[in-house]
Amino acid sequence: MSRRIRTAAPARGDRRQQPQRRATPIAPLICFLASGTSGLVYQVVWMRELTLVFGATTLAVSTVLAVFMGGLAFGSLTGGRWADRAKRPLRLYAWLELAIGLYGLAIPFLFSLLPTIYQPLWRTAGLSFFTLSLVRFVLAGLVLAIPTVLMGATLPVLSRVVARRAEAVGRDVGMLYTVNTVGAVIGASLAGLFLIPSIGMAGTTAVAAILNLVAGAVAYAMDRRQTLEPEVASDGAVEAPRSQVLTRPASIALFAAFGVSGIAALVYEVAWTRALSLVLGSSVYAFTIMLT
Repeated sequence: MSRRIRTAAPARGDRRQQPQRRATPIAPLICFLASGTSGLVYQVVWMRELTLVFGATTLAVSTVLAVFMGGLAFGSLTGGRWADRAKRPLRLYAWLELAIGLYGLAIPFLFSLLPTIYQPLWRTAGLSFFTLSLVRFVLAGLVLAIPTVLMGATLPVLSRVVARRAEAVGRDVGMLYTVNTVGAVIGASLAGLFLIPSIGMAGTTAVAAILNLVAGAVAYAMDRRQTLEPEVASDGAVEAPRSQVLTRPASIALFAAFGVSGIAALVYEVAWTRALSLVLGSSVYAFTIMLT
């Protein structure tokens, strides 16, 4: 019996029976760090530019946050579907970053066109301040919809690249979100405290766009150098993700609670920016500190 036990035991070097823990790839994390940095640089710049359009900090902050988060939400939903269908998700991520960078360069020009649209409308139709603000909100939202949707799609697409094993999905996606948020902290602080005062809004926008373009170029080069295959289990079958099954009422309650927490978070952001601007006397510094 003892001989049978020793014979049946897996060999010490049999990696099929003893799968090794795979480290999260570093290069995609660096790309996503740059992506997070550029995203918050854009957000600070857009708030400053829209303050000139709206003439009021609170309206500009509310517009940027609403459109930014709405675009991220829709982009995450759409990007998840793209990622599931994409044969080369890393290349798809590269195209997303390149598109964000190119569109980001065009946004200052698009913002400069907004007064030529709403000012004649205001004069001819005699719009009230509320109606005019609503028109400005819609126009600004149309300008920012494309880049924010593309930004939202980057996380699920890159998650498909990094999270290759079912038992490590939480760790890998959590690491992605961590480095992206660290990049956001860097981007918000750099834009408001250093870049805009030193090189202006046009130069700051160019810095953010360059980060997107570099991240896209690196991801594209990585895709050309390697072919990613799905991880397999020890028995040779492709591993399927494991998930906890919730009842329909529990799922509805969970999504509702998560949505309410999102509402509360964005209300805090607008209120804190307004309160900080009264203390600091600068809307850009207040918005920067709040985001950071």
